[in-house]
Amino acid sequence: MESMQNLHVERSVSCDSEVSVYADAMPDIRAASDIESDECVEEDDDYYQSDSSDHKEETMHHLLHRDLDILTFLYGDNSVQYRRFAALDEIDVDLHIPIRFLDSIFADAWKVNKSEPLIVRLHLSSGSYIESSRIPAIAVFQPLNTKNFGFGCQIQKIIEKYLTQHWAQLYHEYENHCEKLSAQMEVEDMSSKCATSVAKLIDMGFEKTRAENALNIAGGHIIEASNLLLEHPDKCGPDVNLDKSAMGAEDTQLKHSNVTRDLNKSGLVKRQSSHPGGITKEKFWSYFKRTMSHVGSKSPSKSMEDLNLMPLQTKDGCDVQIAPSIADGFLVQLFRYVRQRIPTVNEYCVICDERHIFHSSAMLKPTVCQRELCVFAFQTLGVMANAAEDIATDAEVIDLLIHMTRLACKSSRRELIFDPFPTVVDPCNPSELLFNPKEKNFNAVQKVIDSIPAMDKMIGKSASLKRDMDATNPFMYPFVQWIITSNRSHIVKLPQEKQLPFMKTQHQFLLISSPPAKEMVFHEAKKQYNSTFAFHGSAIENWHSIIRQGLINASGTKFQVNGAAYGQGIYLSPNASTSMGYSQMVGYSNPKDKKSKTDGSRFLSGDNIRCIAICEVVLGKNLKKNQSIWVMPNPDYVCTRFFFVYENGTAPDSSVVTTDLKILEQLRQACNAI
Repeated sequence: MESMQNLHVERSVSCDSEVSVYADAMPDIRAASDIESDECVEEDDDYYQSDSSDHKEETMHHLLHRDLDILTFLYGDNSVQYRRFAALDEIDVDLHIPIRFLDSIFADAWKVNKSEPLIVRLHLSSGSYIESSRIPAIAVFQPLNTKNFGFGCQIQKIIEKYLTQHWAQLYHEYENHCEKLSAQMEVEDMSSKCATSVAKLIDMGFEKTRAENALNIAGGHIIEASNLLLEHPDKCGPDVNLDKSAMGAEDTQLKHSNVTRDLNKSGLVKRQSSHPGGITKEKFWSYFKRTMSHVGSKSPSKSMEDLNLMPLQTKDGCDVQIAPSIADGFLVQLFRYVRQRIPTVNEYCVICDERHIFHSSAMLKPTVCQRELCVFAFQTLGVMANAAEDIATDAEVIDLLIHMTRLACKSSRRELIFDPFPTVVDPCNPSELLFNPKEKNFNAVQKVIDSIPAMDKMIGKSASLKRDMDATNPFMYPFVQWIITSNRSHIVKLPQEKQLPFMKTQHQFLLISSPPAKEMVFHEAKKQYNSTFAFHGSAIENWHSIIRQGLINASGTKFQVNGAAYGQGIYLSPNASTSMGYSQMVGYSNPKDKKSKTDGSRFLSGDNIRCIAICEVVLGKNLKKNQSIWVMPNPDYVCTRFFFVYENGTAPDSSVVTTDLKILEQLRQACNAI
């Protein structure tokens, strides 16, 4: 087994070319033979024609050689490494795909380390490469990110689906491209050589028309053309019709072979056979670099950060599931395909890679779709997150999610707002669903929720949590896992030093639900119109759905609760007092008005819980302001930023106004710090 090595390796193929023998070696002809000699040497190192007699020691497929070279030329030496298993005719190729283009918020939400590359490992046949009938094995990982790497699992499934659908025809696509490229390069090469050879023959004293005709007959070989002009000038006269378009390629080739056969019989020319149609490494790179320069391409390792985070569905009508061209090789195609898919992984099921259906816009965190086969695979094949580990690291967030789910399930409006309804596989019978949206059993769900112990009883039990839960109720642990993994928003408990003191609660969270594409739309609008902050009030029971499906324009729909007197859109307010009414906190007091009934616990207790959010909203003509009530009809122009929870009758300071310069500055600083 050979050790892992950097790709940039000098590879050379020696070849002993037989020296051409000429019967009449005139000095001018001998000088002209330099072109012919170089051509013969180059033709032995051919990217597209594998010749086992010339490469007895070589076990790596010729196209694999080429693809590795192109990948390093385009994306740098650090873009790929490989490990060969020569005795097994196998090779591991590691594509190092940088993800530094991701904002830190998105990287944290997707649990990826943006400071190190995403590694896609392909286990291939070294000798057969894409000609092999065996689809390569895939592994996706980050060296320092080893636990619950769901993002890597999703990328792996994306690649596996693509290869399963396209592997059989990849070689034929590549072969067709290579044939077209070979023909194009040959025409260009012949044109260039012909012009040079005609000039040399003219310098020797031959007439231009005769020189061109002789080169046509000799197939572009200057030595044969020279001998032909010397010994058979009548065959090269101006009256000879050598129009290839009229003769056809076969007639031209026949004329060339007949004449050269006659010349060989006369003893004038003896030359080794060659492959005029072969593309040498030197010729290929000369052509490749020239065409790259022609289209304004950048230097080799410069295009690693050029991703546009807009979903490609909105760009030129393209679909991110359509792979880039294979023109630059399979490895470059796959490298680009993965980079193309990364910004929109949240829009596709982590199992089947089919597009999610959203009520409004896409949500941030990737998850599984509602298809039963995907749910079974997600929950039984180890793709699902480990609830015990999440509780150990994000206990306050998991506690909040459980309370949101509990209150939505207990609500008198649960038929409407407990959406999505849980889809959980029965741990006692993995072929059946315990909870099924098609057969909603709210009482069964409520029974399991009520059995979940308080969060302070679950923390510190990472090793035994599942065992203890299973002993109490075997449905409890998989249900908690569903609560965690079905959440589509990035929620983080704010540390004390980053909390907003004017909100008067210790339960403060960062809440980001917008995916990269929506955030980009938002920031482009923000550059044009500027932005500000405003409150959004809604009952805690509604947030079970909001964090999974986003803030929606509920006006005129079944989700509308408070009317739409000011038009359709998402309702906001710069005044805390206004949004408190929507959050069902009328009559509640803030801690400065009376002693807080909270006990200082990290976790929530009971069902007397209220909440309010602060959103960032784009200003401009889209935002309709009606005194303290603002309405934004475009959901892409509203992004949640912070979430605040109150219990036991407490509430925020009703006098807080987000347009106050001091408050506004604190909010901007908090956003920038995050």
